[in-house]
Amino acid sequence: MADKLNQKSDIELCKMLSSDKKTAKLAFDEIYQRYSQRVYTYCKKYVNNQDLADDIFQEVFLQLYTSSSKGIEIKNLSPFLLTIARNKCFNENSRLSNNTTSIEDFDIGFTDRNYLENEEISNIVNLAINALPEQYREVIIMKEHLDMSYQEIADATNQALSNVRIKIYRAKEKLREILEPYLNDIRD
Repeated sequence: MADKLNQKSDIELCKMLSSDKKTAKLAFDEIYQRYSQRVYTYCKKYVNNQDLADDIFQEVFLQLYTSSSKGIEIKNLSPFLLTIARNKCFNENSRLSNNTTSIEDFDIGFTDRNYLENEEISNIVNLAINALPEQYREVIIMKEHLDMSYQEIADATNQALSNVRIKIYRAKEKLREILEPYLNDIRD
């Protein structure tokens, strides 16, 4: 049976979660295999705290299991999971309102301005993403880190496709603005 689960649709797997324990566990494991990396990456990039991301990540899959076992019909699993993750991340950010990074916090000392290692560049980009307003940070994480399509982002955030396109455009513009001083240092 486990071999055939990878051929089942998300809808079929969700229905199986309300079956007997053995079947539900197999279905849950398959769903976890399909979506855990995407959900975890979203949580980790969004809250920028591994312990908190771990907690939210577990809560997302617990809520999926609870919802499915109660017979709630889930028609589009990926947006469903990301919506749960998104709401939990929003709640945590609201609770920890001092978790924001301002643009002024970008004082990163470099010992060699002519050469930046990949890790330093990655840190700068992550700081820039964290400095984005929440509405832009979310869509840029989904687009760039999760490689989601505009339509998938629209479904997950319950927004019009045109709004998602605008937010991603504005997020990229804001990132360019934040990163420009560092890019100029690299060019010099």
